[in-house]
Amino acid sequence: MPLDPGVALATAARIADHLCRTAFVHNGRCTWCGMVQDSTDDSETLSYQTLSSDLYDGTSGVALFLGEAYVRVGDPRFRATAEAGIWRALDRVESVPRECRLGCYTGAVGIAYAGARLGHLIDRGDFIERSRAILGGIMEEFERPSLTDIISGTAGAIPLLLALAENLALPDLRLLALKLGEATIADASKDPDGWSWGSGPDGIDARRNLTGFAHGAAGIGWSLLELYKGSGESRFLDAALEAFRYEDHWFQPAEDNWPDFRWDIEAAESPPCMVAWCHGAPGIGLARLAALQVRDIAWIRRDAEAAVRASTRALANPDRSPDDNFCLCHGRGGIAEFLLRAGNVLGDQDARDLALATAAEGALLFGSAPESWPVGLSRGSTPSLMTGLAGIGYFYLGLSDPKLPSMLLPASCLDLEPLQACSRFGDEQL
Repeated sequence: MPLDPGVALATAARIADHLCRTAFVHNGRCTWCGMVQDSTDDSETLSYQTLSSDLYDGTSGVALFLGEAYVRVGDPRFRATAEAGIWRALDRVESVPRECRLGCYTGAVGIAYAGARLGHLIDRGDFIERSRAILGGIMEEFERPSLTDIISGTAGAIPLLLALAENLALPDLRLLALKLGEATIADASKDPDGWSWGSGPDGIDARRNLTGFAHGAAGIGWSLLELYKGSGESRFLDAALEAFRYEDHWFQPAEDNWPDFRWDIEAAESPPCMVAWCHGAPGIGLARLAALQVRDIAWIRRDAEAAVRASTRALANPDRSPDDNFCLCHGRGGIAEFLLRAGNVLGDQDARDLALATAAEGALLFGSAPESWPVGLSRGSTPSLMTGLAGIGYFYLGLSDPKLPSMLLPASCLDLEPLQACSRFGDEQL
């Protein structure tokens, strides 16, 4: 089933409209309510509450989507709600826990990125200056962080700091990114089978150092790869390849996938594999595609192709429920974005076609009723970016505009091949 770019944009716009209608606005600030998982609990403890301020499941992530939607749709309500949402996030940045202030998705660096990006998009110099002040405070109080991962640690901060150093004319941010890269290398467990990173006292408790993008070696390796591209210093490329080599030591050929070591099982058993951006083949595949664009290495290409096979099976599974969630973090949106990028980098048209068919199916089933979209929680809904409606809208916005920055490879352009208009699948069918 083909997907018209107009349908993709209309789908994103309907979600943005829903988010504007459900925002709680007061005194120029706004927030949203939704189901939120308790991040301090290993089980899925959910409660209905107002959002935090961060990118992952907070107001800055929702505001960022609305600002990007405003630029492409032109609805002034999208702009007004984005402004109110980002102001609330910027006002509450001090509430971010110290151990993840450098975080991309859960920290102050991610909030500053959202503020700066929105400031440039909608010509709000006050957002930019507030973001500069937040980043200046981080540099002044810098201390070696305890977290290394993409979600809350140094790996997520590095690519954002490189982008912000250029966009905000703050060269000291680039120096901070280099310092974080050096600390990341120093913190690695350097074993014969490759380099990996523990989660530390503030991270995830796992049997072994994790594979995967959100918390494991793939995301950290990708971050070091970005630092190599920004600095030209080969030790960061070498470290990235060591991270990927660690994952390959644990590769499970029968699954075309990598194990999820969060599971507490006997060492004699095979660890399970997840198929998502956060853990498993799609996120690991994104890291390998990025590496191929730097250096075409045979085993890296084999990894990327294996990730495509695992992701394809997950999306094409005939037993899959149509209500499987569409979120970016661990849903069909994130898997489909990986397959779209794989279609471009590897020249895999089948992967691209499956991703577009998945997107078209979602638009047809849920596009006319934004509140009906299945999100990345076991019950209820959330407006958030990485697990909820804003991220689903962001995915469709990216299908309409391939120059939209990716939220799965922070601060990187989606750089997807543009969709072609198709008269057989028009907006009236939604």
